[in-house]
Amino acid sequence: MQKEYHSKIEKEFAEYLVTIGYPKDSIVYEPAFLAADGRKQYRPDFLIVDPIKKERLAIIEIKGSS
Repeated sequence: MQKEYHSKIEKEFAEYLVTIGYPKDSIVYEPAFLAADGRKQYRPDFLIVDPIKKERLAIIEIKGSS
């Protein structure tokens, strides 16, 4: 993956998703979308989508500790 990640753990997690079989097209890094009420915008770390149907399958937030 040739993306700029904010942390090493995010990069490693994205690489892990690919190694367990997720297509690169299904992994979206830092997607932005509005809440149902249209007021708040969310930016989780990752969104997993079905690459054919374009349906959201999972929203993933990475938390690290030092």
